[in-house]
Amino acid sequence: MPTSGPDRGKVEQFVTVPRGAEACGPLVTDRNRSLFFAVQHPGEADTATFEAPQSTWPHTDDFPRPSVVVAFRRA
Repeated sequence: MPTSGPDRGKVEQFVTVPRGAEACGPLVTDRNRSLFFAVQHPGEADTATFEAPQSTWPHTDDFPRPSVVVAFRRA
């Protein structure tokens, strides 16, 4: 979110995790161009079971897996 200039305070979403998951441990690096974060508990929800998860993220396999992801901005 910009803290100065004409777009000050304008929030833009640039990372999304699956429903029921949580994004943890954000680390900004590479001169503010890369964001590393962990996706924990993908596929979990109150109505989900191991046999019928909410999501199979990050694959189309039978069950979800937690992962570390990097989102980056090109220079």
